[in-house]
Amino acid sequence: MPGIVLIGAQWGDEGKGKATDLIGTKVDYVARFNGGNNAGHTVVVGDESYALHLLPSGIISPNTTPVIGNGVVVDPEVLFQEIDGVKCEPVERLVADVPNDCVGAVMEKLGSRKGEFLSMNPVGNRTKLEFLVPSRGLFGYRNEFLTDTKGEGIMASVFEKYAPMKGEIQRRSTGSLVAFETGEAVTYGLFNAQERGTLFIGAGVPVYAGMIVGECPKQEDISVNVCKKKQLTNMRASGSDDALRLVTPKTLSLEQCLEFLADDELLECTPENLRLRKRLLDHSARMREASKKKNG
Repeated sequence: MPGIVLIGAQWGDEGKGKATDLIGTKVDYVARFNGGNNAGHTVVVGDESYALHLLPSGIISPNTTPVIGNGVVVDPEVLFQEIDGVKCEPVERLVADVPNDCVGAVMEKLGSRKGEFLSMNPVGNRTKLEFLVPSRGLFGYRNEFLTDTKGEGIMASVFEKYAPMKGEIQRRSTGSLVAFETGEAVTYGLFNAQERGTLFIGAGVPVYAGMIVGECPKQEDISVNVCKKKQLTNMRASGSDDALRLVTPKTLSLEQCLEFLADDELLECTPENLRLRKRLLDHSARMREASKKKNG
């Protein structure tokens, strides 16, 4: 049976936002197809008011289904606060087909990502595993899964339901290499920086202060000057002018970038690049913020 859909007219406390409140009760679906949580609309029902930033305002209509499209940039923290007044999160049903000798590694990794084990069915030299895993727990897991199963594992997931928050998931036990100044990365600066950790960029890449250029093995952030050039003098010494060799930088996918992010970091997406950055770009501001957290 055909339904009536209201698309892209949810926002603003005046004009189209007010119109949606009236029309939303007479349609089957209210859909939002793009944008993020930078907009908003306040819905008043009796003495109660609801500030919505991601959810379509049709959620307050009893016979209307709200839909969030693939083009909407979802901030999990904002979404959690808006669903039914309870901190909930999307949970996916994951099915994995892995070699028998890889079952332990897969179960351990999914357990650390708050996965709930459902069933295990051995079939010959392979085993079928089934889990319920928070969607945020699957960020960046596919590459890890392929590594643990030596490239022989198969996994697929589908949305199952919304459920109460399953607690904090440790994202990573490493820190970030943060660019100290704005400029263009050069071989000399990168050569010194690569001794501190794994680089994400190569020579000739424009960087800005506060941009994350690599991963530090220690659980702390280190500021590096990847724009530093070698001082030119008339003095020469044997071996000092040998060619500097850089390790091939690690290229992160969108999924890997999302998993890498710490609470004080952001992902900048453009049609050509994915850039990781600190929420506070200024080095002094970050130091003051870290000092405040340390002193409580």
